[in-house]
Order: sequence, then C-alpha cells, then structure tokens
Amino acid sequence: PAPSTLQFRLGSVSTNEGAGKVVVSVQRTGSLTQAATVNYETVSGTASERSDFTTTIGTLSFAAGEEEKIIEVLLTDDTLQEAAETFTLRLTNAAGATIGSTSTTTVTLTDNDDAASSRTNMIDTLDGFVRQQYVDFLNREPDAAGFQFWKSTLQGYLNACGTADNAEAITCRARAKASVSEAFFVSVEFQQTGYLVYRLYKTSFDPAARPRGLPRYVEFLRDAQQLGSGVVVNSPGWEAKLNGNTETFVRELVQRSEFVARYPTSMTAEQYVAALLTNAGLPLTGAEQQAALAAYSTGGVEGRARALRSIAESDLLFRKEFNKAFVLMQYFGYLRRNADEGEDAPAERQFKGYDFWLTKLNTESGDTARFTTLDQLLAPTKRAQMVEAFVVTGEYRRRFGTE
Repeated sequence: PAPSTLQFRLGSVSTNEGAGKVVVSVQRTGSLTQAATVNYETVSGTASERSDFTTTIGTLSFAAGEEEKIIEVLLTDDTLQEAAETFTLRLTNAAGATIGSTSTTTVTLTDNDDAASSRTNMIDTLDGFVRQQYVDFLNREPDAAGFQFWKSTLQGYLNACGTADNAEAITCRARAKASVSEAFFVSVEFQQTGYLVYRLYKTSFDPAARPRGLPRYVEFLRDAQQLGSGVVVNSPGWEAKLNGNTETFVRELVQRSEFVARYPTSMTAEQYVAALLTNAGLPLTGAEQQAALAAYSTGGVEGRARALRSIAESDLLFRKEFNKAFVLMQYFGYLRRNADEGEDAPAERQFKGYDFWLTKLNTESGDTARFTTLDQLLAPTKRAQMVEAFVVTGEYRRRFGTE
C-alpha cells in the first residue's frame, strides 16, 4: 500500500508560559495498515531550552491502525518580564511513512509576569524549586503526592533554619535546598533512568568518541526521556512500565551502528562480555562476568542486550562511577549543558570546572567502590558542598529570573 503521511495537526500553537506544558498532536493519514515511526525534537528560537522550555527529543511509534500521537513539552514559568517568545518542534527520519508539509510547528509562549513578580526569582519559591527538580532530573511534571511530600520536607528544613540573615542561617537554608535536590539524584527513578543511561554509555561506547568519554547532553536527555517515559515511581504498574522501557531501549542500543562497530556480532559470548567489562573498567573475572555470561545465554540481539544490561546494572559499576556521574549531572541538571560549553567553552577552561569538582569529590570520598550504601556514597558530596555551589551560581539562577 501507499505509505501513510505524518505531520503536525497544527502549524502553530500559542500558550501561556505558566501553563506547565504544551501538548501538540502528530497525525497520520493515508493507509494505516503498517507500523510507522518518526523522530521529533525541539529547537530553540527566541525561547531558550534552558530558561523557557525543556529540550524534548524522541521517537513516535505508530502501530498499525493508529492515527494520532501527542508530544508534551514541559515549560518553565520564569519570573522575567519578556515579550512573547517562540520555539519549534520538528519531525525527521520517518520510517514506514512520509513526512507531510506540516513538518514543523511553532510554539509561542506569552508572558505572565509583572514588575512585582519579576523581583522574586522563581527558584526561590517553594513550588518553583521543587517542581524544577522533577523537570530537570526526572523529565516530568511532579505527581501530586510526591510534590506535596517534598514541599513539606523543604518547608520543614527551612523552618528549622529560621529567618535570620546571618551566615549560619544562610548556610542552613542552602543546605536545606541541597538536601532536597540530592534526594532526586539518589531516587530510584533517577538511578534507573538518567544514571542508568550514563552507565550504559560507560559500558558501551568508545571513550575516545566523546570528550572525556562522557555522554553528551542532548543524547543523554533523549535516552533518559525514553527510559522514563510514562514512569512515576510508586504509581500502579510503574515497575513493569520501566522494565519494558529499559528492555526496548537496550535492545535498540545494541543495534546502533556505533555499538555494532565496537562489538561485532561475530564475537563469541566470552569475547563480547570481556570487551564490555574492559570498556566499563570492571574485572574480567568474577561476579559481574558470570552474571553477564548467564544473561547472554544463546546470544543474538536479545542475549547481547541482556548481557549489556547486566553489566550496566551491576552494583560494582554503580558504586565505581558514582562520583563522575554526580558531577556530570550538576551540569546536565542545573546548568542544562555539557561541561565544556557555556562559561566553560574557551579552550583554556574546557572541563576545568568538571575537573575541579571531581577532584574535590574524589578527595573527600576515596575509592567509592568500597562503599556499600547510598548514604555513604552521598556523604562526600555533602562535605564538598557541591549542590549548594551549583544552585547559587548566577548561571543557574539566570535560568529562572534575575540573580
């Protein structure tokens, strides 16, 4: 049959910046007898992905007979007086379909601030700070129960600090906000989405292919959003949803050309597992090797995916890479960029900040592989006052309002 056509239902959408999110529809017309896929991504215009909306990247998969999918883009309700701003959503790389004439849609954000509201940075409000942790680290809106819990928790911490303007109270309030933000990094939801993406990249890809061997911001967001799609921890069925997302993602990952070039399908099980362990910096013999070989079983795409997942989810790799991932997530989560971009872009400063914080954290912790609990892993970050340092920076605060 003739291929179906995919395109946005509307070529333009307008919404208030305080709406929380904007929802757009992608429709499929023509023959619907076959499955089809299409990639989508947001592109900054006068609206910035750091300050006005959240970078949103992914793939829509249409089953046979399915004619509509929606894309949700989270918005940032900053406290700056601004003219209307725009960004674009675009469709690319369709399979099983062609892309129609409405391949892009322009989103216009109208301002909702006055002179009084612009004097208070959004991140200094209880609702604003807590919501942003969900958006920046979990790529979703807060669920009602979690939102209330973390607002109450933060309010309790702040109340204990008092309202004085002396150094002790100011430090206390900074630690209160940092404690809440740290909880998102060590949450089950982030560990099994964002942090798992980091560990999968660490295990899978040539470290020379990326600066410092680190995943890049945009590819990290794309993959973390795929893993976390539709997942809200403690909601009914969340574990099955997350496991299904993870199985699909890892299966796709081992079929990427970059992965197959590094780990040819001609490898034996032993060669394949040894190569993954070497890439991850783990021992070539021991519990991790045995678990990966057992997961590999009869091989093929499924076996290769299971073995990769076994190593990436191993407790040893989790502990070993904790510090590097924690520092990187300060850039991805708070500053919304790579560690060699923005204020760190000049050649003489590339990764200078990243190296400073990683050295400081490693000095505080020593070999993280020796720790056995999350509290032990997190304690050095508290002593280093890392989160406090990032959330008070002008670069972070300018995302949401004036410094």
